[in-house]
Amino acid sequence: MMRLLLITGASIFLLLGVAHGVLTIRDLSNPSSFTPRDPDLRAEMQKSTIAFHPRVNLWKAWLGFNLTHSLGIIIFGGAFLYVGIFHSLLFSQSPFLQVCSILVSAAYLVISLNFFFSTPAIGSGIAMMCFVVAAALSYR
Repeated sequence: MMRLLLITGASIFLLLGVAHGVLTIRDLSNPSSFTPRDPDLRAEMQKSTIAFHPRVNLWKAWLGFNLTHSLGIIIFGGAFLYVGIFHSLLFSQSPFLQVCSILVSAAYLVISLNFFFSTPAIGSGIAMMCFVVAAALSYR
């Protein structure tokens, strides 16, 4: 059961990360997901550079942020999926891995509740509960 919960929680994050990445890549040529509804605002983002570097416009930085965000979620989900499939005993013996899975998913849950919409919040919450129960089962 612990292994199934670990695989489920990790798969949720992997799926969310891949979906986010696919939508962002699509936005590179056909902005429709992470673009402002007001096309004039996107045009302004493309004209406005960021203070950190004058050659990077806000739209480009926004897409880059979304791609790196996706990559982080994919790596997190993929790493714990690998552990769940091939090394679930390691998870059950490692308080470090247990705490990391719970804290990272809790952080994504809090961030999702404060800055995003319901889908990432629900996914993060379910995945976090999978990790919490998997960790608890390790101590039975």
